[in-house]
Amino acid sequence: MQYNIEISERLSRVLNIDASSLGEAIEIAEQKYQDEEIVLDWTDFHDNVVIKEFRENLLNEKDELMNEIIAYLIEDEEKHFLESGKPDNHIYTKLIKLQKLI
Repeated sequence: MQYNIEISERLSRVLNIDASSLGEAIEIAEQKYQDEEIVLDWTDFHDNVVIKEFRENLLNEKDELMNEIIAYLIEDEEKHFLESGKPDNHIYTKLIKLQKLI
């Protein structure tokens, strides 16, 4: 019996790109790749480096967005928290906990 077995190799390179968002960084990288400013060769042979970096970038962007949302909400929620008699289950207490975790 014969079996079809595919063997493949993956080339990857981690780039440090200055951008205002992950989406913009991806667009810049794609454009440089299309313009052949980035050409991968045998020195770029790695295992899952791009996937790891991509996940780390997503986590960093998530933390930045969460910090922006907390900064936007915290002043008004603190005021409401104090006016409400400092209830234990108020969203303000959760915002403070989240802010400390980030």
